Amino acid sequence: MSFTPPNFHLQYQDDGKGFDVANPENHKGLGMQNIESRLNMCGASITYESSIEKGVKASITKIA
Repeated sequence: MSFTPPNFHLQYQDDGKGFDVANPENHKGLGMQNIESRLNMCGASITYESSIEKGVKASITKIA
């Protein structure tokens, strides 16, 4: 995590099930929509890197 007001960058990573990022069906769940909506309200964005059985890496960034 890095924080230089008003900017920040946060990374999350796990070694869980993972998912296919290219499949739009994986972005339609309420949980994903809720996260993206809340980040959008504060001017931040999220990107995902993942593949099946390889876990997930999510990067949240806000640059003013």
